[in-house]
Amino acid sequence: MLGCTETVPITEQDRQAVLRIEDLAVWMEGFRPVQAKSSFTKTKELDDSYDLEYGYEDTQGEFPIYLHFSVSVQPDKADALLVHKATNFGTWIGSGETKMVPRNDLFSWGDDSKFCLWQTESGDTFGNYFTGRKGEKVVTIAISGIYFSDPESIHELLDEKLKAVELLPVP
Repeated sequence: MLGCTETVPITEQDRQAVLRIEDLAVWMEGFRPVQAKSSFTKTKELDDSYDLEYGYEDTQGEFPIYLHFSVSVQPDKADALLVHKATNFGTWIGSGETKMVPRNDLFSWGDDSKFCLWQTESGDTFGNYFTGRKGEKVVTIAISGIYFSDPESIHELLDEKLKAVELLPVP
């Protein structure tokens, strides 16, 4: 549906709610992010729902790293539930020759969430995948090149961002 979305300005409140490469860099000794390899957008739909999307990808550098973080804020919980289910289905289809190993014992958030170790078929962990829904908000995170398997570290990385997500205004 062409013309149903528009790019809108990113607010400081939006910035506070998004996990960015700088947040991962503190866990990677010697890594210096290149801002030109990141993107951050906010789009608004006709129903006033909106999405924040941040990405960073550097597969050629000394530290090959990928980060995708998105927040979808829906006008009601039913719409958020549909977005969350669609996100989970899309991830299942798109995981290809890798596997997502659910580890909700390491981290959970909101009304429904899934925290995974992202692994090769041979079982080598190379990243994390997380999707969660709380009320009208849906969060998706994909990280490769670094991974977190310690609950304390995961909470240190995500808790502040997810608290900020909870404060984002609902349309």
